[in-house]
Amino acid sequence: SLKIFKKLGFLLILISNQPGVAKEKYTYDEFLKIKNKMESILDLSGVSFDDQFYCLHHPHSKLKDYKLKCGCRKPNTKLVLDAIEKFELDIKNCFYIGDGLVDLQLAKSLNCSSVYVGNLNSTISNLFLEKNLLPNFIAHDLFEAAQFIESKIKLS
Repeated sequence: SLKIFKKLGFLLILISNQPGVAKEKYTYDEFLKIKNKMESILDLSGVSFDDQFYCLHHPHSKLKDYKLKCGCRKPNTKLVLDAIEKFELDIKNCFYIGDGLVDLQLAKSLNCSSVYVGNLNSTISNLFLEKNLLPNFIAHDLFEAAQFIESKIKLS
């Protein structure tokens, strides 16, 4: 799936809330090991992220360095705005793909096309409607999301 995005000329930028360190579920070193393992697996398949932006904070952290209400925790936009600035992106030509409501909230606040990846159930569907967060497309998995975006590009 990621190879399809690269073939289409997209940058692959990961934006992620990772509060596990703040919640003391694992250490920062363990977080880095997980991140490095993901990168190694992707490398084996011949693809990599162009960049990764993580929020490690959580407002209820027991660790003072991570306990804050920050601008980088999704659905806040700081990490995406940092990526836009760094890579000089035009948000109109971007797709935000995510598996949670915070991802859709973030995409909506930036007026960015969004793809929700996951299985819909009545609870999620109702939340979409209640919060007026209808994605541009709902995909069962990342491959289906890639196919949708590829079809959109071909129609342009």
